[in-house]
Amino acid sequence: MTPSPLAQMQPIILPPEPTLWPLAIGWWLLIITITISLVLTIRSLIKYRQFWSCRRQNITQAKQLTDPNALNRLLKQTALHYYPRHQVAKLSGLAWSDFLKHNLQQPLHQQCDAGCLSLYQTPSRNNNTDLQVITLAWLANLNTKSIREHADDRI
Repeated sequence: MTPSPLAQMQPIILPPEPTLWPLAIGWWLLIITITISLVLTIRSLIKYRQFWSCRRQNITQAKQLTDPNALNRLLKQTALHYYPRHQVAKLSGLAWSDFLKHNLQQPLHQQCDAGCLSLYQTPSRNNNTDLQVITLAWLANLNTKSIREHADDRI
């Protein structure tokens, strides 16, 4: 009897199982894309927080101040930080009030005029709180849209 041809066959040698490494080019592109987008997102968030840090600090400082001249100085410093110097530095009186009104809601406009003019009058308790309310409202309403309206190249 002759041996069966199947008995003479060698067992099948399987190739090694595929591994995760090295990655295909598509995976490399995906990793690079995700890394770049994460870096850009984190960078823009840091830049955003740095840009608005002055506003956040001044809001907390305005809550503690009661002196109208100190509040006005705080408003002027904040405006100089966000707006072009040549537009803000020369403003006083009603021109300063008009500038501040751009970021205030309509009900506060008359208060703003009175508060800005009170800087040149004898101080009273009512004027101090008016100016503090105006300062906090102006700082709270400060946004990039209003800044862009005054200076397109600032942001």
